[in-house]
Order: sequence, then C-alpha cells, then structure tokens
Amino acid sequence: MKKKIVIVILIIFMGCLLNANFAFDIGYYCPQDADNGIIWGYDWFKVIDERVHFGVMGNIFYRNYTATRTLTIDDDKIKANSDLISMFLPLMLGVQINFMDTDIRPFAGGGIGWSIGKDTIFNAKYDSQALNIHDTRFFSGFTWQINSGAKYSLGKNSELYGKVFYAFSPLKHSADKSNTSVMRYKNLDMSGVGISIGLRMIY
Repeated sequence: MKKKIVIVILIIFMGCLLNANFAFDIGYYCPQDADNGIIWGYDWFKVIDERVHFGVMGNIFYRNYTATRTLTIDDDKIKANSDLISMFLPLMLGVQINFMDTDIRPFAGGGIGWSIGKDTIFNAKYDSQALNIHDTRFFSGFTWQINSGAKYSLGKNSELYGKVFYAFSPLKHSADKSNTSVMRYKNLDMSGVGISIGLRMIY
C-alpha cells in the first residue's frame, strides 16, 4: 500500500514539474519524539485557477540532540542518555486555497501522503558508564498536514509567504524477533506544530 501511495505522489510530482510554481521555506518545528529544530519545506503546485493550487509538497527535518531512549542490552531493557540524530521526510499531495485579491493574501491548505523517519543513536551512557553503541532504525507511516498563512507579492513572478502548520505523523517500525538492534522501540511520533517563511517563484 505504501509503495502505491509513493508512486502516485511521484507521478503527480513529475506532472507538476511542467508549468508549475516552485516554493521553498525555512522554519521551526516542534515534534513529539524529537528535539525542536529547523525544518525545510518545499512544494510544486500547478495553478488550477486564481483560487486553487494543487501539487506535491514536503519537508526535510534533521536534528542532532541528546535524549533518553529505551534500549535492549543483553536482553535487559534500560533507559540510556544518548546522542541522537533524528530525520523526518514527509512527501504529500497538497492543495492550497487562496482568499481575497489584495496585496497581503491569506491562504489555507494541507496535504496527505507518506513519511519516512530515522533515528541514529550513539555515545549512549547508562549509570555514568559509556556504552559502545552506534545503531540506526528506520520508521514510516501515513501522514497529513494542515497549514494557514498569508503571502505578499514581491513582483510579477515572486511571492513572500509565512505560515503556521500542524503535521500528524506517527511513524512505526516493523521489527521481527530476529532483529538485533538495541533500539527496540517501534514508534517514532513526529507529529507536531511549526512556523515557516518562504519564497514562491511563479512561472
């Protein structure tokens, strides 16, 4: 099922590359199971009419931080203070609805699709004892996002915009009994709220 979702999104993405508007933004994101940090966003939207834009949207979140994770060492579960790298990559079909024909134009939108996440753990410590661990676990799952903001025309072919957004993205890892990873947690909830500012190029 997830392969079909990704294939459909990629097909529409290829179509949007033809005569589409491209936008990119940078912001701050606060996910449930990772430390807050910088998030990058992008979209390729085709103009359906003066009110509706449709296409592909996504984000890139990468954060290096320290947190406590439940690990399995010699069949014992422990909570270790560890250095972590968390990555979050949602890819969605999106829509944007524009309101009012004014210099500052409000909009609302959202998208649905699939997300990939990754946790890498290293430099773990338990009871002040260093653990020789460097492990990575991948997660994936259905995701959706809603957003609202406003944009301002800089010129004929460019717009500056800002938005607030919420992403729902509880990711899961399918592990079997033979899995040798010390990272035995199966859920990585990357749902959260964020704010961003960006630039749209109109073709």
